[in-house]
Order: sequence, then structure tokens, then C-alpha cells
Amino acid sequence: MAKALRQNTRCDGFVLPRGEHNVTDQPDHHQLDLIKMRQQITGLRSRHSDNLRVTYLLNSLLIKFAYLTEPTSAVHAEYLCEAFERTMAEVEKSIARK
Repeated sequence: MAKALRQNTRCDGFVLPRGEHNVTDQPDHHQLDLIKMRQQITGLRSRHSDNLRVTYLLNSLLIKFAYLTEPTSAVHAEYLCEAFERTMAEVEKSIARK
């Protein structure tokens, strides 16, 4: 499962291949799986603990998810998903530079 987490991004209950983070194609009835997102963020942070930029980005994102059990509204869910996607894109760029 760890290998799948490295190759994919989880958002809105679906595993999306890297570079394909279009949430609009996904059904609205699926909720964000915040537990899985936190697990993925934590795992990625552990794998790249030597890269301070990646660690900083992931910690900043993790703070947004840390104490949530679920988004407060559909708008909040969309915000969290977009923040996740934005951060994953920045992390990919930082890893590619190194």
C-alpha cells in the first residue's frame, strides 16, 4: 500500500494518479477521507524528512487537517481538497529539484 501512496494522490475519497487532480469529475456524494489524507501526508513527510522545504509544506498542510473529523460544508471540503492538491504539486516540484 505504501507504494500506491507514493504514486497517487488521495482526494475526495478517490485515488488519483499524479497530475490528474480534477475534483470536478468525481461524484459529489463521496466525502473526503481525512484519515487517509493525514496518513499519506505523514508517510510522505517521513520519506522526505531530509528535505526541509517538503517537510515545511507537508506540516503546513497537516495543520489544516489535524483535528478535523469531517469538513464543515461542501465549500470547506473543496477548500481542503484544493489545498491538498496545491501542496502535493509544490512537493512534487521540490522533490524534482533535489
